[in-house]
Amino acid sequence: FPSHDNVQDMVSEGRAKPGQPLRGSANGNATLSEKEVRQIRALPLSYRALAERFGVSKSQISRIKTGFAWSNAA
Repeated sequence: FPSHDNVQDMVSEGRAKPGQPLRGSANGNATLSEKEVRQIRALPLSYRALAERFGVSKSQISRIKTGFAWSNAA
């Protein structure tokens, strides 16, 4: 987790709002873009095929398809 000083710097520089997590591709740990998430949801491929195509795990594909991850990406 980031240190308190790093978080304060992030907030003061306008890179985050206090108390709100960074969502979607604004999160520095995000591997996928909103466009890729929409593609994952639309493509009728297996979780394995999607994981290989987009470079993420099958469990991440499952979380995206079921709405546990990236629930804000339409």
